[in-house]
Amino acid sequence: MWHLLRRRIWTESLGYAGTEVIRRIIGFAHLTDLTTLAEPLPAFRRALLLGRELILRREELAYVAAVRELVASLG
Repeated sequence: MWHLLRRRIWTESLGYAGTEVIRRIIGFAHLTDLTTLAEPLPAFRRALLLGRELILRREELAYVAAVRELVASLG
């Protein structure tokens, strides 16, 4: 039972993280780290793709290593 609860918390956390990334890009609370870049558009695009993938693939991203691989694949 605890395993299922931990798994659900993990997947919900990934989905929430994805929505927060997207919100920080397209909302009013922009990420100052990205807006201070010389060319922020590639970073914005990468962040939006990451947010989308975290939401859509949260069930299959079962480990931290899988999330790291996802981030590496977007860059």
